[in-house]
Amino acid sequence: MEAERQQQQLRSESCLDNCASKLVRSNHRLMAAYVQLMPSIVQRRISDYEAALAPFPGVAHAQRAVSCCSSLSPG
Repeated sequence: MEAERQQQQLRSESCLDNCASKLVRSNHRLMAAYVQLMPSIVQRRISDYEAALAPFPGVAHAQRAVSCCSSLSPG
């Protein structure tokens, strides 16, 4: 009876390990796809933002100057 319970326990742990491993591998694939796609998504957002500001050249120039300077400021 005790041996049967231990075998069931081992099967359950093995099943959980397999499921966790599948989840980790799936998460790694998802993150790899995200990392690969993110630069193009960001570039598209920047292009959309710049296109939306095109009718307002002074605003677009001021925004670029602010973002440029803010990236240089410490902390």
